[in-house]
Amino acid sequence: MHRWTLSTCVLIAAVALAGPPSPVRADDRNSALPTAGKPVRLDFDFYPYAVALSADGKTLLAGGTSNAYRVIDLPRRKVREIRVHTKHLGGWGLAISPDGKRCASCGEDTVIVLWDLVNDEELFTLRKHTAGVNSVSFSPDGKQLVSASEDRSVRIWDLAGKKAVASLTGYVGARRARWSPDGKTIAMASSDGNLSFWDTDEPRKVLHTTTRHKGYINGLAYSPDGKLVASAGNNDGKVLLWTVATGKARELVSLKTHLTEVAFSPDGKTLAVGCWDGLVRLYNVESGKETAVLKGHTSRVWGLAISPDGVLATGSADNTVRLWKVGAPRFSLQTVERDVN
Repeated sequence: MHRWTLSTCVLIAAVALAGPPSPVRADDRNSALPTAGKPVRLDFDFYPYAVALSADGKTLLAGGTSNAYRVIDLPRRKVREIRVHTKHLGGWGLAISPDGKRCASCGEDTVIVLWDLVNDEELFTLRKHTAGVNSVSFSPDGKQLVSASEDRSVRIWDLAGKKAVASLTGYVGARRARWSPDGKTIAMASSDGNLSFWDTDEPRKVLHTTTRHKGYINGLAYSPDGKLVASAGNNDGKVLLWTVATGKARELVSLKTHLTEVAFSPDGKTLAVGCWDGLVRLYNVESGKETAVLKGHTSRVWGLAISPDGVLATGSADNTVRLWKVGAPRFSLQTVERDVN
């Protein structure tokens, strides 16, 4: 038996969406066959519930129940630790800028820290929130950032001026805020099941607001074309698909487990759903049919991130991150091994 860790390897496996992949035995070096489709886990000494991938799929960020997070440069096989917070990271507390040169992190210490990934140095800290910050998201041009906090506010930041330019308040436990791919809207989800859409040209203008979920909304993601938003309920086990233009929703699936995060495939046709039962389920966005179940994690899956080339990163309470390939043509099984030491 061999224990695969960050100091030994990263394995990216393509997943056949026509059916579930084979069970994973990540400790067995001999199981990493070229066509096995078996991802190998990345082990951490903390629960990596916050994960992010760069647009080119070359940089992975992972953080969680630690005041530090890891930056993994996959092509150069390098891993480094960044320690800029005094408390744990927020539930969705990591984001990489569209150009891949900067990242933003947020956490229970109420601050947002910008980091230069090219020169490996801290840029500046944003301070306005008065409670833990749950999530951050860059605008498509990388010039602005939106954050959601337990202080019942969502703030829009001008990064050149290093200041907040808009604040939307009065929301019960603002958990998620996501910028649309076209930059025209922001979606916000709260702990009372409220989902709101705002016009970014007039941040105080609410386009749509509704409460369809019962309790916390954890997962929130725009489709690549920006026309749909997927939301996942922690308590009700439902995944809803919202049409941004109308604010109307349809139920994609209802599960008998808590849901944590969602992510669209690069073509927008498949939705990945992270679950408390340790599984990642894939659904056809149009039909709602389950197309695959990704097995391997042994505890709840919280973090999901996907790159335009179809690499899906999943962070779990089993203290691992797994990488899956879900964007290959015809989703054929393929395995690629890369040493990160």
